[in-house]
Amino acid sequence: MDSGPVKDNFIRVENLSKSYSGVTVLHDFSLVIRPGEVHALIGHNGAGKSTVIRMLSGSEAPTAGEIILDGQPVNLTSPRIARHLGIYTVFQELRLIDELTVSQNIFLGKELSSKGFSNKKKMNDLALTLLKGHNLSHIDVTAKLKSLSHAERQLIEIMSCITNDARLILLDEPTTALQSKEVQDLMNTIRELSQKNISFLFITHKIEEAFSVCTHVTVLRNGQMISSKSIAETNQNEVFEYVAGHKIVEVNSWKRNSGNALEVVLEVKNLKSDVLEIDSLRVKRGEVIGLYGLVGSGRTELLETLYGARPHTSGNMSLVGKPYHPKSPSVAVRSGVFLLTEERKINGIIPQLNSKMNMIIASVDKFQKFNFLRNHEVDQQTMKFVERLSIKGDMREPIVRMSGGNQQKVMLARWLIPNGQVLMLDEPTKGVDIGVKAEIHAIIRDLAKQNYAILVVSSEVEEIVAVSDIVAVMQGGRIKTMLEDNDITENRLLAESMEGTQK
Repeated sequence: MDSGPVKDNFIRVENLSKSYSGVTVLHDFSLVIRPGEVHALIGHNGAGKSTVIRMLSGSEAPTAGEIILDGQPVNLTSPRIARHLGIYTVFQELRLIDELTVSQNIFLGKELSSKGFSNKKKMNDLALTLLKGHNLSHIDVTAKLKSLSHAERQLIEIMSCITNDARLILLDEPTTALQSKEVQDLMNTIRELSQKNISFLFITHKIEEAFSVCTHVTVLRNGQMISSKSIAETNQNEVFEYVAGHKIVEVNSWKRNSGNALEVVLEVKNLKSDVLEIDSLRVKRGEVIGLYGLVGSGRTELLETLYGARPHTSGNMSLVGKPYHPKSPSVAVRSGVFLLTEERKINGIIPQLNSKMNMIIASVDKFQKFNFLRNHEVDQQTMKFVERLSIKGDMREPIVRMSGGNQQKVMLARWLIPNGQVLMLDEPTKGVDIGVKAEIHAIIRDLAKQNYAILVVSSEVEEIVAVSDIVAVMQGGRIKTMLEDNDITENRLLAESMEGTQK
């Protein structure tokens, strides 16, 4: 790793290691960040990224190694000391206060006062000037923070870092909950601030985002640095291979089955509800239909309606040519229509059960005889899907001890065991790392080859492009357009989803 002249280095991490109870989670890690650099830190879950963040933010002390700031070793024993030295962290769970105004949050920790009283007018004026300077003047500085979107609150926290003289901002998976337009707003803000010599350490799973905004990229795997290069010295495929530890498989090599030969499994006509108005939708066997649109477009609501979790007021649905009336999720499941929900921790996993029981819970009746579980058959079935989906972890342990990616695979296996007709996946790779995301994409394509009819909702446009045969672009509860073949491109999807939404 080329560290450059010491005088040009703002912060250097040298041979940093961290162990817990004798288990090393980060080994001999070194990093250089210069003024104005946007440095991506990429790796699987458990690679050591969060450990680096915790040590640089002062939340944890390293077991070995040094952190050098402006040529001098520093001891970051607390977040307060880190902030005093200009190192701020924006976590996924934001630290701002909902009941305070935007301007009060911007000056949080550095409130302006006059004669012992908070000077709200001056803070409002300065906050407005600050936001205008970063193309954020659409945000009302007098509004309470709770009225803002997550993306806007995140930008306000970054502005708060700036008013507190931040020199390095650590961003922990900042785009996880953002839509495409919001991601672009964040990237633009990062670029502007980097030109003012503010540095960023950008923790992400998303290689394409790193290449869109970062100047350098460092890859961690199993607690060790695998590569650290400038963006100009590498490419996305190389970084993916560093992360995964193997050569990539071309994701777009998958071709759909011949369209006219496919049997229609699920058909929807004139479906209406309080938020939906779907004229027509047909899902064929062996076909993946991607549902894409902005937040509020009705994507998740459509899946929930097809699953019987949300009522509809009128319309017709048929399943393999027969009338389909999903009055409840149990009716949908009995009919072979399954939904993998977006929030697996809320609506998916059962935390008090082990991974094996979580996998078979939707099919437990088929493994019972006289109210006794046939454990041998359960073991056979679960091992089949452990191998098929490359699930890692002890299936006898509580599922909460598994990584997010392996939890998601267990949830997917739950709906593959019953061997249904329609599989609906809502944000199937949310919160999983790069390698698992590629595995889930391959699983989706493989399931289509096995003649499942599949609907996929994703906020990541590149994911929709990678897995879909057909894309239904949704807007305002309607299907605005259907795209196929060469029309399925990131630019086209973004344009179609945003067209007509500007005010």
